[in-house]
Amino acid sequence: MEQEEVEEDELLSALDSIDKGFNLTLSNLKRAANLVNRFKRTAVDQTSDEERAFHLHEVINDIINTLHSHFKKTEIEIALDCPKALKIVSLPGALEQIITNLLMNSLIHGFNQGQNAGIIKINVQLNENHLHLEYSDNGKGIAQENVEKIFEPFFSTYRAHGGSGLGMYICYNLITTQLQGTISCESTLGKGVVFHIDYPI
Repeated sequence: MEQEEVEEDELLSALDSIDKGFNLTLSNLKRAANLVNRFKRTAVDQTSDEERAFHLHEVINDIINTLHSHFKKTEIEIALDCPKALKIVSLPGALEQIITNLLMNSLIHGFNQGQNAGIIKINVQLNENHLHLEYSDNGKGIAQENVEKIFEPFFSTYRAHGGSGLGMYICYNLITTQLQGTISCESTLGKGVVFHIDYPI
């Protein structure tokens, strides 16, 4: 432009590239802002034991996004079936700890540290004043003799690899004490696992 040799087509092309660059930058900034907001919501909920009103789909989706780095290099699909308009008054921090433990258990135990492909399903329904959450994966499952032991403290089939045996015990306590609900497990070795969680809201 200084040499007054620029052609109109070149100038329009350059302006178009600049415009696309601005749009890409703005899109990335919005994505980063959304991630920060999700992390902040999750962090606040996990350190608070106060009841509050929240959209269940949003909270569970935030948990999945927070754990994205653990699943992004795997062939594990996470399918969430929860009405987007479902709003409840409960303890989001407790729910986040429960679902986080279940997801990490599936990744580590069910899908062999993410080396095996598979699907995790989280289905949520409201039955009158009770919330029913069904969590399942099609991983390697749990041996029948161990199904009844998984909610016991320090029970782990993964201790040689650093497992503490406290993940499911924490889930059990959060559900039965804080949420005043129930949790049960069904599993067949080689055919995955299903957890049924019910609690009043």
